[in-house]
Formats: sequence, C-alpha cells, structure tokens
Amino acid sequence: MKIIALTLILSGLLGASCARAEQVPAWAEGFWAQVVDEDGRPGDDTLKFRKDGSFVVYGSKCQEFPVGEFHLYKGNIYATFKTPKGLVSAVYIPSKKHQRLTFTSPRTGNNAVYAPAKGCTPVGG
Repeated sequence: MKIIALTLILSGLLGASCARAEQVPAWAEGFWAQVVDEDGRPGDDTLKFRKDGSFVVYGSKCQEFPVGEFHLYKGNIYATFKTPKGLVSAVYIPSKKHQRLTFTSPRTGNNAVYAPAKGCTPVGG
C-alpha cells in the first residue's frame, strides 16, 4: 500500500512539473530588464524566464545567480531562487498587454518594473 501511495505521489509530481513547462506563455519567456526601481537603483538586475519553468536572475554586471523556478497562477508569475543569504520568493504582476512586469518589495512597499529585453546589459555598459 505504501509503495502504491508513493508511486501515485511521485507520478503526480512528475506530471505537475511537465504541465508547468507546457503552461509557460510566449510573452513571459525570455529576458526582462529592470527599467524602474522606486528604491532608486534602476538597471540593478535582469530576469530570464525559460520555457522549462526555470528562472534566472542576473546582477548589475550580468553575473548569473543560481537557477530558480517559476510558475503562473491566475496570470501572475511566482518565482523562487537562491541568494547568498537564502531562498527568496517573488511575485511579478504583468501589465494587461504583457509589456511590463511589476514586483512590489515586501520590505519597502516600492515597485520595480521590468520590460522585455534582448539580453542582459551590465549597468553602465
């Protein structure tokens, strides 16, 4: 009985991960550059959402941080990724025409806004 239950659970997990990759819409896939930061650091980072449901954050010099994961729920992007100090979760809200993603900092209440980009460009570069 335990083996059957474990098999069903693992099958559900594998099915969920495959379904997530199929649900990534074309508008979300690719690079998103920070264009506004109400905390005063525009251009501080770039995001990349991949078709397989993985997610990468690039720093101000385009250094790649460890790969995280994302999924869409009710049209919003929910992402988790590791930083040197621990796991971070973020919610990105798309504009109606999917030309902007807005992240609201739970710490400051300020917004960072991202726009589609061709790649990562270092700050000042």
